[in-house]
Amino acid sequence: MRARFVNESLDRFSLLDNDFLAENVLNEKLDINAISNKAKKLGVLASMFLMFAVGKSPEIQSKLPDKGTIEKSPLMINLAQEDHLSKDEVFKGFTDMLNLYKKEEPKRIMSAGDKGFIDSVNEIQPGRLDSALIARYDQYDEDILRAVDSLKAKGEEVDANLIKAIMLIETGMKPSKNSLGFEGFPQTKEYILNGWKDDKGKFHPGINQKYGTSFTMKDMYDANKSAEFIHYYIKGLQKSKWVENIEDTIIAYNWGMGNLAKWKRGEKDLPSQSVNYVKMLKAMKDYFVS
Repeated sequence: MRARFVNESLDRFSLLDNDFLAENVLNEKLDINAISNKAKKLGVLASMFLMFAVGKSPEIQSKLPDKGTIEKSPLMINLAQEDHLSKDEVFKGFTDMLNLYKKEEPKRIMSAGDKGFIDSVNEIQPGRLDSALIARYDQYDEDILRAVDSLKAKGEEVDANLIKAIMLIETGMKPSKNSLGFEGFPQTKEYILNGWKDDKGKFHPGINQKYGTSFTMKDMYDANKSAEFIHYYIKGLQKSKWVENIEDTIIAYNWGMGNLAKWKRGEKDLPSQSVNYVKMLKAMKDYFVS
Protein backbone atom coordinates (compact mmCIF):
# COMPACT_ATOMS: atom_id res chain seq x y z
CA MET A 1 0.00 0.00 0.00
CA ARG A 2 1.17 3.51 -0.76
CA ALA A 3 0.81 4.62 2.86
CA ARG A 4 3.26 1.95 3.97
CA PHE A 5 5.68 2.89 1.17
CA VAL A 6 5.55 6.55 2.22
CA ASN A 7 6.12 5.80 5.89
CA GLU A 8 8.97 3.40 5.18
CA SER A 9 10.56 5.96 2.86
CA LEU A 10 10.40 8.60 5.58
CA ASP A 11 12.25 6.28 7.92
CA ARG A 12 14.85 5.12 5.43
CA PHE A 13 15.81 8.24 3.50
CA SER A 14 17.21 11.58 4.63
CA LEU A 15 14.85 14.35 3.55
CA LEU A 16 17.81 16.74 3.45
CA ASP A 17 19.76 14.73 0.87
CA ASN A 18 17.82 14.86 -2.40
CA ASP A 19 20.46 13.03 -4.45
CA PHE A 20 20.46 10.13 -2.01
CA LEU A 21 16.66 10.18 -2.08
CA ALA A 22 16.58 10.11 -5.88
CA GLU A 23 18.97 7.17 -6.23
CA ASN A 24 17.37 5.02 -3.55
CA VAL A 25 13.68 5.72 -4.14
CA LEU A 26 13.96 5.03 -7.83
CA ASN A 27 16.03 1.90 -7.26
CA GLU A 28 13.02 0.43 -5.46
CA LYS A 29 11.24 -0.03 -8.81
CA LEU A 30 13.52 1.06 -11.65
CA ASP A 31 17.01 0.48 -13.03
CA ILE A 32 18.58 3.88 -12.37
CA ASN A 33 21.09 3.39 -15.22
CA ALA A 34 18.33 2.85 -17.77
CA ILE A 35 16.46 6.11 -17.25
CA SER A 36 17.14 9.66 -18.30
CA ASN A 37 17.99 12.59 -16.07
CA LYS A 38 14.51 14.00 -16.66
CA ALA A 39 12.92 10.81 -15.43
CA LYS A 40 15.13 10.86 -12.35
CA LYS A 41 13.99 14.36 -11.51
CA LEU A 42 10.36 13.40 -12.07
CA GLY A 43 10.91 10.54 -9.66
CA VAL A 44 12.27 12.89 -7.03
CA LEU A 45 9.33 15.22 -7.61
CA ALA A 46 6.78 12.43 -7.20
CA SER A 47 8.56 10.99 -4.18
CA MET A 48 8.82 14.33 -2.43
CA PHE A 49 5.17 15.08 -3.09
CA LEU A 50 4.23 11.78 -1.51
CA MET A 51 6.42 12.43 1.50
CA PHE A 52 5.58 16.07 2.16
CA ALA A 53 2.04 16.51 0.84
CA VAL A 54 0.44 13.08 1.15
CA GLY A 55 1.83 11.93 4.49
CA LYS A 56 -0.60 9.75 6.43
CA SER A 57 -3.88 11.31 5.35
CA PRO A 58 -6.19 8.59 3.96
CA GLU A 59 -8.31 11.25 2.27
CA ILE A 60 -5.35 12.52 0.21
CA GLN A 61 -3.86 9.07 -0.32
CA SER A 62 -6.99 7.99 -2.20
CA LYS A 63 -6.47 10.66 -4.89
CA LEU A 64 -3.80 11.89 -7.24
CA PRO A 65 -3.04 15.61 -7.00
CA ASP A 66 -4.76 17.75 -9.61
CA LYS A 67 -2.88 19.51 -12.36
CA GLY A 68 -3.13 22.92 -10.70
CA THR A 69 -1.48 21.62 -7.51
CA ILE A 70 1.43 20.18 -9.45
CA GLU A 71 1.87 23.27 -11.61
CA LYS A 72 2.23 25.46 -8.50
CA SER A 73 4.88 23.23 -6.97
CA PRO A 74 8.31 24.95 -6.73
CA LEU A 75 9.89 21.62 -7.64
CA MET A 76 7.82 21.40 -10.79
CA ILE A 77 8.64 24.97 -11.76
CA ASN A 78 12.37 24.36 -11.34
CA LEU A 79 12.18 21.12 -13.29
CA ALA A 80 10.34 22.75 -16.18
CA GLN A 81 12.82 25.65 -16.31
CA GLU A 82 15.99 23.54 -16.07
CA ASP A 83 15.01 20.91 -18.63
CA HIS A 84 12.75 23.04 -20.82
CA LEU A 85 9.78 20.77 -20.24
CA SER A 86 6.20 21.87 -20.82
CA LYS A 87 3.74 21.76 -17.97
CA ASP A 88 1.92 18.93 -19.72
CA GLU A 89 5.13 16.88 -19.94
CA VAL A 90 5.88 17.38 -16.27
CA PHE A 91 2.32 16.57 -15.25
CA LYS A 92 2.28 13.33 -17.25
CA GLY A 93 5.66 12.18 -15.95
CA PHE A 94 4.71 13.10 -12.42
CA THR A 95 1.40 11.24 -12.44
CA ASP A 96 3.03 8.23 -14.11
CA MET A 97 5.47 8.01 -11.19
CA LEU A 98 2.66 8.36 -8.64
CA ASN A 99 0.71 5.59 -10.34
CA LEU A 100 3.82 3.43 -10.19
CA TYR A 101 4.02 3.93 -6.42
CA LYS A 102 0.29 3.31 -6.00
CA LYS A 103 0.89 -0.15 -7.47
CA GLU A 104 3.94 -0.73 -5.30
CA GLU A 105 2.14 -3.30 -3.17
CA PRO A 106 -0.98 -5.29 -4.13
CA LYS A 107 -4.15 -4.77 -2.17
CA ARG A 108 -4.39 -7.20 0.73
CA ILE A 109 -7.68 -6.38 2.42
CA MET A 110 -11.17 -5.36 1.35
CA SER A 111 -12.17 -1.70 1.48
CA ALA A 112 -15.50 -0.24 2.53
CA GLY A 113 -14.93 2.19 -0.32
CA ASP A 114 -15.15 -0.55 -2.96
CA LYS A 115 -18.02 0.13 -5.33
CA GLY A 116 -21.24 -1.42 -4.01
CA PHE A 117 -19.80 -2.49 -0.64
CA ILE A 118 -21.90 -0.16 1.52
CA ASP A 119 -25.07 -0.80 -0.47
CA SER A 120 -24.69 -4.59 -0.33
CA VAL A 121 -24.55 -4.50 3.48
CA ASN A 122 -27.37 -1.99 3.82
CA GLU A 123 -29.63 -4.10 1.63
CA ILE A 124 -29.57 -6.66 4.43
CA GLN A 125 -29.82 -4.23 7.32
CA PRO A 126 -30.78 -0.71 6.19
CA GLY A 127 -28.59 2.02 7.64
CA ARG A 128 -26.00 -0.39 9.04
CA LEU A 129 -23.14 1.40 7.28
CA ASP A 130 -22.78 5.04 6.21
CA SER A 131 -21.03 5.99 2.98
CA ALA A 132 -19.85 9.18 4.69
CA LEU A 133 -17.80 7.07 7.14
CA ILE A 134 -15.70 5.06 4.71
CA ALA A 135 -12.47 6.66 5.98
CA ARG A 136 -13.32 5.45 9.50
CA TYR A 137 -14.21 1.97 8.30
CA ASP A 138 -10.84 1.64 6.53
CA GLN A 139 -8.59 3.53 8.94
CA TYR A 140 -7.40 0.44 10.82
CA ASP A 141 -6.40 -1.63 7.78
CA GLU A 142 -2.69 -1.27 8.50
CA ASP A 143 -3.21 -2.36 12.13
CA ILE A 144 -5.10 -5.44 10.99
CA LEU A 145 -2.48 -6.30 8.38
CA ARG A 146 0.35 -5.92 10.91
CA ALA A 147 -1.46 -8.38 13.18
CA VAL A 148 -1.93 -10.77 10.27
CA ASP A 149 1.75 -10.60 9.33
CA SER A 150 2.75 -11.23 12.95
CA LEU A 151 0.42 -14.22 13.21
CA LYS A 152 1.58 -15.69 9.90
CA ALA A 153 5.19 -15.40 11.10
CA LYS A 154 4.14 -17.73 13.94
CA GLY A 155 2.71 -20.24 11.49
CA GLU A 156 -0.93 -19.23 11.84
CA GLU A 157 -3.37 -19.31 8.93
CA VAL A 158 -5.13 -15.95 9.02
CA ASP A 159 -7.78 -14.19 6.94
CA ALA A 160 -7.41 -10.40 7.23
CA ASN A 161 -10.71 -9.86 5.43
CA LEU A 162 -12.68 -12.02 7.85
CA ILE A 163 -11.16 -10.23 10.85
CA LYS A 164 -12.01 -6.84 9.39
CA ALA A 165 -15.54 -7.98 8.51
CA ILE A 166 -16.16 -9.04 12.12
CA MET A 167 -14.79 -5.78 13.50
CA LEU A 168 -16.89 -3.82 11.03
CA ILE A 169 -20.11 -5.70 11.72
CA GLU A 170 -19.58 -5.67 15.48
CA THR A 171 -18.76 -1.99 15.94
CA GLY A 172 -18.55 -0.10 12.64
CA MET A 173 -14.91 0.45 13.67
CA LYS A 174 -16.03 2.51 16.67
CA PRO A 175 -15.22 0.33 19.69
CA SER A 176 -17.31 0.77 22.81
CA LYS A 177 -19.03 -1.14 25.62
CA ASN A 178 -22.58 -2.19 24.80
CA SER A 179 -25.59 -2.58 27.07
CA LEU A 180 -24.76 -6.26 27.69
CA GLY A 181 -21.20 -5.48 28.76
CA PHE A 182 -19.40 -6.64 25.62
CA GLU A 183 -16.44 -4.40 24.76
CA GLY A 184 -13.96 -3.18 22.20
CA PHE A 185 -13.55 -4.01 18.53
CA PRO A 186 -14.30 -7.72 19.11
CA GLN A 187 -17.22 -7.06 21.49
CA THR A 188 -16.02 -9.52 24.10
CA LYS A 189 -15.82 -9.96 27.87
CA GLU A 190 -13.16 -10.65 30.48
CA TYR A 191 -14.09 -14.32 30.95
CA ILE A 192 -13.51 -15.04 27.26
CA LEU A 193 -9.98 -13.75 27.63
CA ASN A 194 -9.09 -15.32 30.98
CA GLY A 195 -11.50 -18.19 31.53
CA TRP A 196 -14.25 -18.92 34.07
CA LYS A 197 -15.50 -21.49 36.58
CA ASP A 198 -18.81 -23.25 36.14
CA ASP A 199 -21.30 -24.07 38.92
CA LYS A 200 -19.30 -27.18 39.82
CA GLY A 201 -16.07 -25.23 40.20
CA LYS A 202 -14.52 -26.55 37.00
CA PHE A 203 -12.26 -24.01 35.31
CA HIS A 204 -12.79 -23.37 31.62
CA PRO A 205 -9.71 -21.77 30.03
CA GLY A 206 -9.97 -18.57 28.05
CA ILE A 207 -8.05 -17.48 24.99
CA ASN A 208 -4.99 -16.51 27.04
CA GLN A 209 -4.77 -19.96 28.63
CA LYS A 210 -5.43 -21.82 25.39
CA TYR A 211 -2.92 -19.99 23.24
CA GLY A 212 -0.35 -18.55 25.63
CA THR A 213 -1.40 -14.98 24.91
CA SER A 214 -1.74 -12.13 27.40
CA PHE A 215 -4.65 -10.06 26.10
CA THR A 216 -6.29 -7.54 28.42
CA MET A 217 -9.63 -5.80 28.11
CA LYS A 218 -7.73 -2.60 27.37
CA ASP A 219 -6.23 -4.37 24.35
CA MET A 220 -9.72 -4.82 22.94
CA TYR A 221 -9.73 -1.10 22.12
CA ASP A 222 -6.49 -1.47 20.14
CA ALA A 223 -7.19 -2.52 16.54
CA ASN A 224 -3.90 -4.41 16.12
CA LYS A 225 -4.27 -6.46 19.31
CA SER A 226 -7.98 -6.94 18.74
CA ALA A 227 -7.26 -8.40 15.31
CA GLU A 228 -4.93 -10.97 16.88
CA PHE A 229 -7.50 -11.79 19.56
CA ILE A 230 -10.27 -12.29 16.98
CA HIS A 231 -8.06 -14.72 15.07
CA TYR A 232 -7.46 -16.86 18.16
CA TYR A 233 -11.08 -16.68 19.23
CA ILE A 234 -12.24 -17.86 15.79
CA LYS A 235 -9.61 -20.59 15.87
CA GLY A 236 -11.02 -21.84 19.18
CA LEU A 237 -14.61 -21.77 17.92
CA GLN A 238 -13.70 -23.77 14.83
CA LYS A 239 -12.45 -26.65 16.97
CA SER A 240 -15.95 -27.33 18.24
CA LYS A 241 -17.87 -30.33 16.91
CA TRP A 242 -20.82 -28.00 16.30
CA VAL A 243 -18.89 -25.80 13.85
CA GLU A 244 -18.83 -27.16 10.33
CA ASN A 245 -18.41 -24.01 8.23
CA ILE A 246 -17.83 -20.26 8.38
CA GLU A 247 -21.56 -19.65 8.92
CA ASP A 248 -21.47 -21.78 12.08
CA THR A 249 -18.37 -19.90 13.21
CA ILE A 250 -20.10 -16.54 12.82
CA ILE A 251 -23.25 -17.72 14.59
CA ALA A 252 -21.15 -19.00 17.50
CA TYR A 253 -19.23 -15.72 17.57
CA ASN A 254 -22.41 -13.66 17.61
CA TRP A 255 -24.76 -15.86 19.67
CA GLY A 256 -22.44 -18.12 21.68
CA MET A 257 -21.35 -21.72 21.24
CA GLY A 258 -24.00 -23.04 23.64
CA ASN A 259 -26.77 -21.43 21.63
CA LEU A 260 -25.27 -22.71 18.37
CA ALA A 261 -25.37 -26.24 19.78
CA LYS A 262 -29.00 -25.84 20.89
CA TRP A 263 -29.96 -24.51 17.46
CA LYS A 264 -28.28 -27.44 15.74
CA ARG A 265 -30.10 -29.85 18.07
CA GLY A 266 -33.38 -28.19 17.19
CA GLU A 267 -33.87 -26.75 20.66
CA LYS A 268 -33.77 -23.08 19.63
CA ASP A 269 -34.63 -20.94 16.63
CA LEU A 270 -31.88 -18.87 15.04
CA PRO A 271 -32.43 -15.21 15.98
CA SER A 272 -32.72 -12.56 13.28
CA GLN A 273 -29.56 -10.86 14.57
CA SER A 274 -27.48 -13.95 13.77
CA VAL A 275 -29.28 -14.47 10.45
CA ASN A 276 -28.41 -10.91 9.42
CA TYR A 277 -24.84 -11.30 10.71
CA VAL A 278 -24.30 -14.27 8.40
CA LYS A 279 -25.94 -12.47 5.46
CA MET A 280 -23.78 -9.37 5.97
CA LEU A 281 -20.64 -11.51 6.07
CA LYS A 282 -21.67 -13.24 2.85
CA ALA A 283 -22.22 -9.85 1.22
CA MET A 284 -18.77 -8.68 2.34
CA LYS A 285 -17.12 -11.87 1.08
CA ASP A 286 -17.75 -10.72 -2.48
CA TYR A 287 -15.22 -7.97 -1.73
CA PHE A 288 -12.62 -10.10 0.08
CA VAL A 289 -9.12 -9.81 -1.35
CA SER A 290 -7.46 -13.16 -1.92
